[in-house]
Amino acid sequence: MQQLNERYSDTEIHKKFPVGTLVTVGKPCLGNDEGNVAVVYENYTISEQYRGISLLFANGSYDGFSSTCMQIFNVERVGFCEQVSDYLFLNVGKLSEDFRLGRFKSAFASDLTLA
Repeated sequence: MQQLNERYSDTEIHKKFPVGTLVTVGKPCLGNDEGNVAVVYENYTISEQYRGISLLFANGSYDGFSSTCMQIFNVERVGFCEQVSDYLFLNVGKLSEDFRLGRFKSAFASDLTLA
C-alpha cells in the first residue's frame, strides 16, 4: 500500500499528472470499461489542502479524482498528449463545448502510442 500512497501523494499529484497526461482506469468508471483511456484536463486544489486531477474520457464523461479516488480506481499513467497540455479549464460548459468541437480528439486517437 505504501507504493500506492507515494504514487498518488497529494503533494506530488500535480507534478506526476500534469494537464495532458493520459491515464487508464483499472475499474469501470462513468460508463467506461476497465482500461479505458482518459486525459487530465485540469489540476485542482481545494482549500489549499486537497489536490486532485480532473479526467475526461473518450465518451465525454468527466470527473475530479482525489488521490483516494485514484487509488480506488487504480488510475495509471500511460502517456502524454502534448496537444492537450496547454488546455485551460474554465468551466464544465466550456469543457463540454470544447469536447464536442474536437479539442481533445488527439488525446483519444487510435494511433497514439501509449508509454
